[in-house]
Amino acid sequence: LITHLSYDYGITFEYMPVDYIGVKSKLKNIVIVQRTVFGSDYRNWNESLFESFLLTAGPSFHLTNRKMWDITLSPFLGYYTGEYSATPIADKLLDSYSGSMKRDVSGFSYGAELNVTGYFSGGLYISIGLEWTSHKLSFSPAYNLTNDGKTYMDGKNSGTLQTGNLVLSAGYAFDN
Repeated sequence: LITHLSYDYGITFEYMPVDYIGVKSKLKNIVIVQRTVFGSDYRNWNESLFESFLLTAGPSFHLTNRKMWDITLSPFLGYYTGEYSATPIADKLLDSYSGSMKRDVSGFSYGAELNVTGYFSGGLYISIGLEWTSHKLSFSPAYNLTNDGKTYMDGKNSGTLQTGNLVLSAGYAFDN
């Protein structure tokens, strides 16, 4: 059994020029790990599938105005650069696997974040939410990985990688 774990960390900046609408930007590092779940009696593997830096920007729509809580929807567009490693676990487990796995990738991403924020006296805020991100991947050259006569991605040179993450954040609101 193979699973994937996605996590990211970074910094966020938001500016609100008008009530209820802001402009939000993020710079973050995204990591997706491919893992085996064979159980405690067998060796389990953890290998990096995807790692990138992503810079995003977009509008931020707020439900409340100058209250101690808020619900925010923030769609975004961004640009990423990083490394994709196709089927890193298969490379460890299968002797007959052949071909180059790693590719440098870069391109555009899009997604949205929905969160609930609580503001405290002095400017401190804590937020919890969900974020969905879609990365458009383009590989050059196309993958030519084979095992038992089967080719990874059938020789195609593009695909989409989507993640869904829980977002926990804390920060400081300079003005409210």
